[in-house]
Amino acid sequence: MSSELAKDKTEKYYRTMLLIGIILVAFNLRPAITSVGPLIGMIRDDIGLSNWSAGLLTSLPLIAFAMMSPIIPKVGNRYTNERVLVVGMLVLLIGISIRSISFMVLIFTGTFLIGVGIAVCNVLLPGVIKEKYPKK
Repeated sequence: MSSELAKDKTEKYYRTMLLIGIILVAFNLRPAITSVGPLIGMIRDDIGLSNWSAGLLTSLPLIAFAMMSPIIPKVGNRYTNERVLVVGMLVLLIGISIRSISFMVLIFTGTFLIGVGIAVCNVLLPGVIKEKYPKK
């Protein structure tokens, strides 16, 4: 009896943590890339970017999406979707942190990492939701 109670408690804890994780992922997917567009003029002037490099800065997340999207399902199958989602969120966090440093190479690197993190989460999150909450 206590074994079943512990199992139910563990399952409830897992579902709660999964739901919190899904909400955190969903809230963090868009702001990192949508915030650059309205500020690109100020970023370009402050850092001294040329017009082509400012355009590249806004295109890097899309390039990362295109490169990573075909690969991510295989990685998710190998290591579980939940683990890869956590890694994707860590990459997103690292990218945001790196991009916050006002050094041109780090801004581009961080922006690319943001694109990789978002690509991972965009590909795997719908599958996790369908798998864990099939009736909702």
